Amino acid sequence: MGAPEDGVPSAPLPKIFTIMDSGGHTVKHCRVPLRPDGTVAPANDDEDDAPTCIPNAVGRLKSQLALLVGDEMTTRVRNQSLISVTRPVERGYVVDWGTQCTIWRRVTGRPERPVAVAPPPGKRRKKNSAAAAAVVSAPPPPVGNDGECLVVLVQPHAPHSVLDRMDRVIYDDLAYGSYGRV
Repeated sequence: MGAPEDGVPSAPLPKIFTIMDSGGHTVKHCRVPLRPDGTVAPANDDEDDAPTCIPNAVGRLKSQLALLVGDEMTTRVRNQSLISVTRPVERGYVVDWGTQCTIWRRVTGRPERPVAVAPPPGKRRKKNSAAAAAVVSAPPPPVGNDGECLVVLVQPHAPHSVLDRMDRVIYDDLAYGSYGRV
């Protein structure tokens, strides 16, 4: 941690910057590792650090429940005409955040977070609902301790409702400790 000119110590730099551009047709993703001095570390031959570009869509085979996310539609199925495709983006803005979050999890490798389900107010739990009590009392996974910062490219003049929802998805669902919009 260095001290800038005004005397206020700066926050430590993240270990990895993850850059993501979520377009209407594809999601572009790249991980950039940093050295402790803030310079970009040399690229190693890991496939995890290689830039990726996958379709920004999910699909289901007709008469099946299995969900194919992004590049799984082209790698797992030969006959593409059998897939019913859903895109989370309309007219350049995300309208289906559940689908977009599923695609972002596939791209970034983030695990699914457990959902804490609380009973409705005023309702008492049944005595034999130990499984429901375990789900309610499950602690959330730690947030922001992985040293990774997400940088998301967004379209200019995006409505505040879209940006606020993006904030909630990135912090709550994907569990990033820090991120920035460019």
